[in-house]
Order: sequence, then C-alpha cells, then structure tokens
Amino acid sequence: MSDPRIRRQAALIQVAVLAGLMTVLFWHEITRLLHVWQTQSNWSHGFIVPLFSLYFLYAHREELARVPVRESLWGLPVLLGGLLLYCVSIWPLQMGYPKSVAIVVCLFGVVLYRCGWRIMRISWVPILYLMFAVPLPDRVYVRMTMPLRRLASAVGGMLLSIIPGVEVTVSGVTMELMKDGEVLATLNVVDACSGMRVLIGLCALGVAIAYLGDRPNWQRITLVVFCVPIGVFTNLLRVTSTGLFHVFGWDYLTEHAGHTAWGLAMYTVALGLFFLLSHILSHLVVEDHEEGAIGPEDLAPDDRA
Repeated sequence: MSDPRIRRQAALIQVAVLAGLMTVLFWHEITRLLHVWQTQSNWSHGFIVPLFSLYFLYAHREELARVPVRESLWGLPVLLGGLLLYCVSIWPLQMGYPKSVAIVVCLFGVVLYRCGWRIMRISWVPILYLMFAVPLPDRVYVRMTMPLRRLASAVGGMLLSIIPGVEVTVSGVTMELMKDGEVLATLNVVDACSGMRVLIGLCALGVAIAYLGDRPNWQRITLVVFCVPIGVFTNLLRVTSTGLFHVFGWDYLTEHAGHTAWGLAMYTVALGLFFLLSHILSHLVVEDHEEGAIGPEDLAPDDRA
C-alpha cells in the first residue's frame, strides 16, 4: 500500500471505524451530555461546538489533503490512557466530568495513532475545542462563579452609590438599594448572572476566530486572553444597569422577558467589543507599501537615488 492516496483512504476508514466503536462504547456518556445541553441553559452551546470543530477541519481540508498520513505509535498510550480514565471515572471515582474528558482524549489518541503527528498539527485544535462542550462539575462551576458574583456585587454597589440620594449596602453577593430611606430592591447576583456563560461563550468564539483567522500568533493569543476581561466587564455592566433600572423605577426591565432580553443585549455588547478588538488588532501593523506599488527594492540599480 505505497500509494499515498490509498493509504489516506485506508487511514480515514480505520478512523471512522474506531470512531464508531468509540460511539458505542461511550454511548451512555454521550446521551448524558445531550441531556445536559438540552436541559441546562449554561451549557446549551454544547450542541454547536462539535459543528465548529467539523468546520475547522473543513476550512483546512486542502492542507489536510497535502499532508501525508503516517501512523504514530504514540497514539496508542494516549488512547489507552483515555480508556483507563473512562474506567476509573466509572469506578472508583464515579464522576461524570472525567468520563466526558476521556472521550476527547480517546479521539485525540485515535487520530494520532492512525494519521500521525503532521495531521495532528492541524487537527489538535478542532479536537481539543470539544472541551468547550464538556460541562464542568457543579461544585467547580459554583466555585468559579462565586468570585465573579462577588466582584459584580462590589463594583455594582460602588457605582450605584455615586448616584445622589442612593445608598447601597453590599453583603457578599447581595446588594440592597435604598433611596431617601426607602428600600428600592434587594438584588442577589445568582449563578446565572455571574457572567460565566458569557465568558465561556466568548472564549469559545475567541479560539474559533484565532484559529481560522490569518493572523500572527501574538494577535491570536491576545484575542483569546482578552475574552476574560471583556466577559467580566459586560457582566459588571449588566449588574450595574439592573440596579439603575430599580433606581429609576423601570422594574419591568428586570423581570421575566425584560431580564432575559437585557441579558442578550449584554451578550451582544460583549461580542461587539470582541470584534472591535479584532478589528483594531488587524490594523495595528501597516505594510510598508501597498501590494503592486513600486518600492526601492523593485528599482534597477541605475534608477535608485
């Protein structure tokens, strides 16, 4: 089987067969993930993450077609490690999160084993991107959201207290708003208002744009890193603006449909800031001369000054 095209087709068939076997093996965990994505709004983006991963591969299809397929035995220990993690997660750990991680690890090992390192250099991001669809354990998620909730309460209370006649008492993740001695509202920054959902969504978007865009590596890293401050800032804006609605008597904007709509508006603000950053980074570096223009290096020696 010396023909590279035949070797590639055989490797793809083998990867497909192994992926099918993995689907059967991990079926119980896959159905659990689908249930979480469907029932928990914080992880509803899990349905589109695999589609993004497939699109990443599609966008690099020509590059993948040029790279020779050569199996790597390093993929076997990765695959076996993923299977071991899955078994240990069932017993004695009895935890769901490691089982989901084991699926990604096994997929990584299968592709590395059958396709080799050169294919993996292109496909490792689409594979690891699937981690954005893996729900964090509830205990870990709560611990991560608590600092964000406290920060939103503290900063929101400080900004609202600037308004004349408004007094704000902050206790943990709770803000009590008073005006002229009358209690206007007591705001509790719950998990859903911690900004974690926006933060995870922005990070997923940042990685996608950084991977697909034709940018220097430092710009890609900057886009991903700035997802965190943008997500935190927009959540602070959301909490503070909710307090303002109570101060000015616009309580209908803080309930039911109004609350949901304002949350979506803040997500739109976050996306706008992210794309603004992307635009600024794209125009930071200016070429010395436009394409097609004649520069000194294009002139003959006798034509130069």
